[in-house]
Amino acid sequence: MEKSKYKLSISIVTYNHQNFIRECLQSVVEQECDFDFEVVVGDDYSTDNTRSILMRFAEKYPNMIKLLFQKSNVGYDKNLQDVINMCTGEYIANIDGDDGALPLKFIKQLDFLEKHKDCSMCFHNLRLIIDGSMGKHYNNPLDENTSVVNINEFVNQGLAHWGNASKMYRRSALPKEGFKSFECIPDQHFHLQIARNGKVAYLNEVLGFYRKHSQGISVINRNKDKIECVLNDLVRTYRYAKDYGVEKEIADRRISFVYYDAACQYLMLNDYIKFKHYITKSNENFIFFNTKHRICFILKDLPRVLFFLKTLNNYVYRIRGKQII
Repeated sequence: MEKSKYKLSISIVTYNHQNFIRECLQSVVEQECDFDFEVVVGDDYSTDNTRSILMRFAEKYPNMIKLLFQKSNVGYDKNLQDVINMCTGEYIANIDGDDGALPLKFIKQLDFLEKHKDCSMCFHNLRLIIDGSMGKHYNNPLDENTSVVNINEFVNQGLAHWGNASKMYRRSALPKEGFKSFECIPDQHFHLQIARNGKVAYLNEVLGFYRKHSQGISVINRNKDKIECVLNDLVRTYRYAKDYGVEKEIADRRISFVYYDAACQYLMLNDYIKFKHYITKSNENFIFFNTKHRICFILKDLPRVLFFLKTLNNYVYRIRGKQII
């Protein structure tokens, strides 16, 4: 790989983020770093004022900001791939246009990767903002006592679906075969591909903010089409994991969880036929990953009883912070 003059590339993807993109870019350009970095922004044919804001920033920081204006709406996945392909830094940090960086994010993550050559990627905790209100941290999916994991441990813990504003990785760890296209959640497979080339580390600090709002791509409406789309992407990802050297039992365990999760969602939508179908598939490898899974499978012919139990469980959790089962 040709050596770049930039130590770091910031990959930013945006679409109709006129209310957020200014804060996002400001949080990036104001970072204090002792190395040169570039900012590559891909706009996915926004129909609001996003592009004019981007052009003003590019005029102000011509040696830092590179703009990619898509000629049509290509979708998040393709836009992200195009932006990453334009990045030339030794390291890449991803941020969505409605998220942002807190002070010292880049220097702390890059310093960690410089000192830990066996790691291909690191991520951190995020401050969660919901419709403009500052919330709690966006919880890290990895065990906080396990700060560095290999690919088997990473898959076993669910490929850590964290916010895009959290991760930094080596450009050399990008898949040589290119990216595979996914319809709903491409980042799970992206993480898997990076983890093939080194360990994954969690930095127990809050170094960015992650925004949830009604227009955000992370807002999932619980409908049947969305459930099927997410399920298909995740099952496909974990099947790829076996090809990438992940132990079969670990990959099958995650597939079992994906089917169980889909079954539970259908249960709460009162679609008992789909519930029974997926709870049955969740045990096709004879794997139970926790007590709830076992109970749901045993009571699969009594979905109304399960619906009552899950509804009660959710109510108790909201009131007491603890679940019945």
